[in-house]
Amino acid sequence: MSKYMIEHFRNIAYLYGDDAYVQIPNGIFRDLSTNIKNRNGSTNVNQTSFAYAYLVCIAFLYKYAHFVDVDNETYLQNSDIKQVLGYSKSTKSIDQIIKKGGVLEKIGLIRATRSYPVSANYDNDEIGNIKIRDFATIDMVDENFPNYNLIKSIVKNRNYEIREPMFLFEYNGDIGTLYDYSNTHRITIKEFVNIIYGESYVNIYFMLYAYFKS
Repeated sequence: MSKYMIEHFRNIAYLYGDDAYVQIPNGIFRDLSTNIKNRNGSTNVNQTSFAYAYLVCIAFLYKYAHFVDVDNETYLQNSDIKQVLGYSKSTKSIDQIIKKGGVLEKIGLIRATRSYPVSANYDNDEIGNIKIRDFATIDMVDENFPNYNLIKSIVKNRNYEIREPMFLFEYNGDIGTLYDYSNTHRITIKEFVNIIYGESYVNIYFMLYAYFKS
């Protein structure tokens, strides 16, 4: 894994503190295990654990508007995230999980979009005693927006597309985990960075760790 990928995530901790976190629905373990199968109908554990780690990863990137890191002048594409989570960029076996129209999008956990967030601030309004997080996406801003030109220069791929973690906003027909923490578990950026950058990192260990937390 290249150094820029490590620094990309470590910068979330630097900017927002080690306790920066995402809330993940406990039901995601069931969602993944029942929808990601081997040909014989059994759960594909390797792909399921990758999918879990992937969802946590993009939840951090979206919540903290960090798909593009203006400090390190880096941005993460799907192929980079595959590498962060222990696969080669060219590995095809997991593309069916994360591609546009793939498993995670079909079951409503993600959405492919070119409208990536470039800032996230708390509003004065609340949902369930939690302040609303107000996102500005690249298609909502212009050259008057701070770092607009820098962001445009960083993102080399003109067709750059992210996966929006829809479960943050809505899950199972109810309020998403940005504003409803019931039946969820918390992963902090410190936990995430320490686990995925550990020498013996395996996706299934991360998923088991999170499962026991839930």
